[in-house]
Amino acid sequence: MNIAFDIDGVLTDFENFLNVFGNKHFNVRKGYSNVHIQASSDISERFGCSEKMKFRFWAKYLFWYARNYPIRENAAEVIRTLHSKGHKIYIVTGRALCSYHIIGYFMRCIVKMWLKENRVEYDDIYFVSTNKSSEEKCAVCRELKIDLVIEDSPQNIEGLKKECPCVICMDADYNRQCFDVIRAYTFFDILEIVSAGVPKEIKSISEFCNMLVNERIEYIKDLQKYYKRLPFDREFLYTYKLKLRKYILIIGSGIKRVNRIQVEGGSNIPSKKGVIFISNHRRSFDIPLLYTILEDRYPRFLIKHEYEFSKYGFIQRKIGTIFVNRKSKESRKIASSTMIHHVINGEDVLLFPEGTRNRINESLLSFKRGAVYVAQVTGAPIVPIIIKENGKRNYNVVIGECVWVNIEDSLQKKCENIRQIMIEHYMKMK
Repeated sequence: MNIAFDIDGVLTDFENFLNVFGNKHFNVRKGYSNVHIQASSDISERFGCSEKMKFRFWAKYLFWYARNYPIRENAAEVIRTLHSKGHKIYIVTGRALCSYHIIGYFMRCIVKMWLKENRVEYDDIYFVSTNKSSEEKCAVCRELKIDLVIEDSPQNIEGLKKECPCVICMDADYNRQCFDVIRAYTFFDILEIVSAGVPKEIKSISEFCNMLVNERIEYIKDLQKYYKRLPFDREFLYTYKLKLRKYILIIGSGIKRVNRIQVEGGSNIPSKKGVIFISNHRRSFDIPLLYTILEDRYPRFLIKHEYEFSKYGFIQRKIGTIFVNRKSKESRKIASSTMIHHVINGEDVLLFPEGTRNRINESLLSFKRGAVYVAQVTGAPIVPIIIKENGKRNYNVVIGECVWVNIEDSLQKKCENIRQIMIEHYMKMK
C-alpha cells in the first residue's frame, strides 16, 4: 500500500501550536482580549488579524516551529511499523516557503533534518506550494497512485477524496466540518485503520464506570491485548530519559542545596517499574521536587494543558510531559490511553489526582478518577506521595504503601479510600 503523510497538523499537532503560541502572541491566553478566535488553521481567520500581523507572527515563529516543535506521540514508531510491513511511505507537505528557490532550500533542509532527528522513515518526500497545496497534492497522489493519505486541511481533504481510495482526517477543531471521512485522533488509530479497517474504540471513564462487572472484565482483557500488541517507542523513551536526567541533575542539585527535604517510606516504592505515582499538589515547586525525590525512576507527568502557556511549557514538552485538557473528552481519552500504554509496557507515570493546585485550607481536594482507572485497567499499583511544607524551604515527604485496585472496585469509592489514606498521613506529619 502507498501511504502519504502530511506534516503540519498530522506529524505535528498544529492545532495545539496555534492554541499555545498563537494565543500567547495575540494576547488571548486568559480570555481578557477582544481578539476573535474561530476554528481555522489560517492565522488571519483564526485571530481576526491583518495580513501584516500574520506576517509578523510567522516571522517570529516559523523557523523555530520548523526546527523545534515536537512530533506527535507515537508517530515515528507507527510509521516505522508500517514501513517494516512493506508499505511505501511518502511525505507530501505544503510547508510554507518550501516552494521558493533560495530560502526554500533552507526550509527543505530543515524539514528533512527534523524528520531525521525524529526517526521518521520514508521512501520519498514531495514539497508543494502553500497557495496551491490542494491541487498539487492531488496531482502528486495521482502520480504516485496513493492508496491512503493522512491529511488535516479541510480544503485538501475534499480534493483528495476524489483522487485517493481512502483519506484519513487527523482530528482538529478546524476540520470538524469534514464529513464522510475516517477520523483519527492518535497515530494508533491510523495503525488500526491500516491493519483492521476501523480504529479501536476506547471508552471514556464515565462509560467504563457504567458497565456491568462482567462487561468490565471482558473489556479490560480486550484492552490489555490491544495495548500489548501496539508498538512501543523505546528510542523515544530513552531520549526522553536522557533529557530529563540532564534537567534533574541541574535542578535537583540546586533543590537539595537550598531546601531541607526529609523523605519517609522510600522502601515502599516497588523495585519493578510500571507504577502509578500520585501526589497532593499545593505549589508549582511540587513537580521538580517529585522528580528529585524519585531520582532515577523518571515517570512521565500528567498535568493540565494550561501549563503549556507557562514559561516552562516548552521544557515540559521536550521531556515528554502529557498535557490534558479536562474540558475535552477526546483529550482525556488520549491522556488515559498514553498512560495505560506506558504502564503496560513497564514504565512509570505520575499525576496529581486533585487535578489542580490546592489553594484552600482543606488537606486535599476531591480526587479525579484517572489514576484509579489506569490502575484498574493495567493491574498496576498506586503509590501515594504526600508532601507537606513545614516552614520556609523545609519539606516533609511521606511515600505510602502500594494500593491495588481490583476489577470489582468502584472507582469513586476507591478514590475516596486513597484520599483518606493520604489525609491521615498528611495530618500525622510534623
